Amino acid sequence: MTESEIKRLRGLYCSLMSEVKARLVIVVNVLQTSYKLPRGVAFELCHLQFRMICELIAIACLSAHGDVPATSSGRMRSAYSADWIIKALAKLRPNFYPEPWHCEADEHGMVKMIAAKQVEFLTKPDLLKLYAESSTVLHRGTMKTIGPRTTTDAEWAQIKKWSGNIYRLVEEHVIVLSKPAHLLWVVLEDPKDGRCHAYDLEGRKV
Repeated sequence: MTESEIKRLRGLYCSLMSEVKARLVIVVNVLQTSYKLPRGVAFELCHLQFRMICELIAIACLSAHGDVPATSSGRMRSAYSADWIIKALAKLRPNFYPEPWHCEADEHGMVKMIAAKQVEFLTKPDLLKLYAESSTVLHRGTMKTIGPRTTTDAEWAQIKKWSGNIYRLVEEHVIVLSKPAHLLWVVLEDPKDGRCHAYDLEGRKV
């Protein structure tokens, strides 16, 4: 894979993370009752965002590992189902999934690892669980089960928890790439311009 193609895929990764952030803002606005929506519709809107976010994270992982030959297959490139992509990538690279880490660049622009963040975040099993849960919510029901859409305080507490875990995953994270000891460091809101950027171990923007 050429350097320009890798740069394109990294750019795609940042674009997808930016969309994740935008969709999380919608969920936050729902939780803050910024939208005048019926309670059931608001609940569905949150799960629609979660389903899309799961797909965005899965496709972002696929783009981050674009240098792995198997990810270039027609089936992988045309896939959109988050659970299928996640399971397929797990077979290729068990540690493909992003993890929250805090990193810093030294005075020479070299990235130095600080530590993994000790926070609760959306893990790989969590993503699969959330994707399935949201898929269920977004079906209205059958002739046997259809009825008024009701939601509980516990379900709304779970919405808040899911959104927090997603944000803590994408806020600042690293991805282990196929090259030995090579990491991609991603900052959702770079202090320099407030935009999402990806950096390699040498601190260069990619």
